[in-house]
Amino acid sequence: MKEIVKLKLNQSGYPKNFRKHNIQIADDEKQEFFEHRLIETLNQINNKLKIETVEYCNLNNEFENNFLTSYSGLIVKEQIIEEIQKTKLKNQGYQIKSKNNQLIATRVLAYVFLSANKEEFRDTLFTQSIFPDILDSMKVYLDSPSYTILNHPIYFIDVIDKKITALTLIRRLALMIASGVHYVELFNNQTISPRDVPTQIVRFMNKYELKKNRTLSGYETDYLSLNFDKNELKIKDITSRLVTTQRGNLDFHGSDEKFYWMDILFISIIAANSGFSINFKEYEKFVINNKSQFTNNSKKMARCVILLQYLEKLSLKK
Repeated sequence: MKEIVKLKLNQSGYPKNFRKHNIQIADDEKQEFFEHRLIETLNQINNKLKIETVEYCNLNNEFENNFLTSYSGLIVKEQIIEEIQKTKLKNQGYQIKSKNNQLIATRVLAYVFLSANKEEFRDTLFTQSIFPDILDSMKVYLDSPSYTILNHPIYFIDVIDKKITALTLIRRLALMIASGVHYVELFNNQTISPRDVPTQIVRFMNKYELKKNRTLSGYETDYLSLNFDKNELKIKDITSRLVTTQRGNLDFHGSDEKFYWMDILFISIIAANSGFSINFKEYEKFVINNKSQFTNNSKKMARCVILLQYLEKLSLKK
């Protein structure tokens, strides 16, 4: 049977988030509007996708080894198959499931993350859409020979119907773009042009980093230092800045760890792609020395471990 390419969004967030959008059309028309716009825009960005429909499901139940929440989705290729095709398609990376007395073969083509509907809660905008999902999903691909984050293309879709001008938010988008994430504007607001974002670490920092963080040899922020003379990125110990004590255990302040993860993950990728070495000894020491002081079920520390494992892998890139 013919393969169909679908955009599958997590039902914990969609389509209800479409109906809550403040775009000036009738509420009962919003879902259809966004579905059509998503299909049209993604197919224009990549005409090889050929997405035909949008569906909603519990992604974590439907797909193995996925840890996606409200603002997440997958682009998948799906077909009904015969029993005789199972082994061949499994070897090609398809997931096989039985549904309504039919065998369905599905292969993930890309990961999708959507922004919030409007520019509010600026401190968390964009960051909350991606983290912690991207780290939770990353652990599945740590043993892959690829140095990419999720071993698949990643699309970040900005669904806000206005141009973003806040420099901190533009920098977050630039971080994603320079790291290889495909940025998509649903409303063509021209917030940022991906082709104008430098992917070389020196040019990137010179364009987007605060001038107050400039040093004689590079840049220094709360989370990292970049030495252009040595071609080195150093990731700092963040215990004193992000960690607090609660009920006898260590924990992070609120959601502050997400901003740290975003900076460290994406800047490390940009630096590695630019031929810089990554010095993560202080971060490694932070994880090793403090892991036992977090609660046993601390998801935040577990994600710090995943990030460390990815940094170890990324540091081997030639």
